[in-house]
Amino acid sequence: MLIFKAPKTEYKGCLHLHTDQSDGLLPPLEAVQAYEAAGYDFIAITDHRRITLADGYTGPMLVLPGIEINQAKEEEEVIHIVAIGTDAAMLRSPDDQAPIARRLEHFINHGAACFLAHPHWSLNRVETIKALRGLHGAEIYNAVSCPPTNPDRADSTHILDLLARDGLLLPTIAADDAHYYAGEFADSFIYAQADNLSTDAILTALKSGRFYASRGPRFHEVSLTEGQVRVSCSPVDHITFHSNLAWNEGRAVNGSGITRGSYRLASGERFVRVVLTDSQGRKAWLNPFPIASLT
Repeated sequence: MLIFKAPKTEYKGCLHLHTDQSDGLLPPLEAVQAYEAAGYDFIAITDHRRITLADGYTGPMLVLPGIEINQAKEEEEVIHIVAIGTDAAMLRSPDDQAPIARRLEHFINHGAACFLAHPHWSLNRVETIKALRGLHGAEIYNAVSCPPTNPDRADSTHILDLLARDGLLLPTIAADDAHYYAGEFADSFIYAQADNLSTDAILTALKSGRFYASRGPRFHEVSLTEGQVRVSCSPVDHITFHSNLAWNEGRAVNGSGITRGSYRLASGERFVRVVLTDSQGRKAWLNPFPIASLT
């Protein structure tokens, strides 16, 4: 069974970045132009608690309206969500002080695509994330959430694996969360499998999980046949297979510039997440897929 096959055209995008209209360093137009120069096909500006438009931009890159909302659940835990829409009106919440679950429901009901931001940085608990109904995905990597500006909480694979173990298989994005436009800029992104580079097509891809997170490596094809997961990809040094089991033999394929790997499933595995790591330590994360319904 085919799990993933790269289309002829994939669109590269970042769904989480800030401008000087909240706490980013660059004005909106300069931020957009920086991403265009870095080779992106689309971005979403997600300033905190406000909608920022890229007034005056006429370039080829698609700029989606977005917003980042937050709630301090308690002193030790916060919840941040980025919502992406087709227009600014979609993202206007009737009550900015309402519980975040209610605001999330409002955005989803009005057609936005919504993603949990940096759950590791936020110190989110599994039960907290489970209570956020309707998420279209979560950040598995957030580029600003590590030194020199943060402790090293950029990678959220651990908590997302715990959620997948419990049956919540969230699609995953990687994003810069650009503030400083320095080391975190143009570091982390998604490849979206959209019919074309239009607002409706990208939003449809986001809502249907037709994307994967990356910092560089690319998936070409992933299949599941007779209990074996097979992967083809760009040259990497490691192909690893995450699941609900703590250990199983053969779940890491290692080499130099390898482009293929396979993994034999063990009894009791309920999901698999394939992760690529290249020679520079950059990763790509395929969305987790269920096993019980495929075998």
